Amino acid sequence: MRNPRLANVYAKSLIEFAQQQNQLDAAYTDMQYIIELCKASKEFDYVLASPIISEDKKLAAVSAVVKANVSQQSWAFITLVLKKNRANYLAQIAGAYVEQYNKLKGIHEVSLTTALPIDAALQNSIIDKLKQEAGFKSIQLTSKIDPSIIGGFILEFNNNLIDASVSKKLNDLKLIFQNNNLVAAI
Repeated sequence: MRNPRLANVYAKSLIEFAQQQNQLDAAYTDMQYIIELCKASKEFDYVLASPIISEDKKLAAVSAVVKANVSQQSWAFITLVLKKNRANYLAQIAGAYVEQYNKLKGIHEVSLTTALPIDAALQNSIIDKLKQEAGFKSIQLTSKIDPSIIGGFILEFNNNLIDASVSKKLNDLKLIFQNNNLVAAI
């Protein structure tokens, strides 16, 4: 179950704690690790969300997997979250932290979807163009490959969508011909 308000409150607390400890970047890396761990291991996510597993056993399991891979400050925070019986929200809290960190640092998350992989030079060209056109100072680009778009690209940022894919243009043409009365009369 999602609880964005709770995730944001805990994330804000971690931001403040990390700033006091001069560990803002380390906590960012650690929270990205938690997000990736939850995505990569459904079993880990199930352990966190399970109401059957006691909090002590969750703490022991998370400690075995996470403790050696995060900073001491992040581990103290994760322990607090687990002891407060909020283990099932850990991935959401980590995601909220990353969002708040990006906002604090002026980093804009951009998602680029292409039909084929693109090289670093083209990615840098896209980043430079976005910085110029949208006025972004810093961009974190995430590339995805989706052969179903046939060609072109789909760019998503700040609740904006630029769909310059071949599949979108073909669908637009199809709709034009379906709604065209002249074609129906022939």
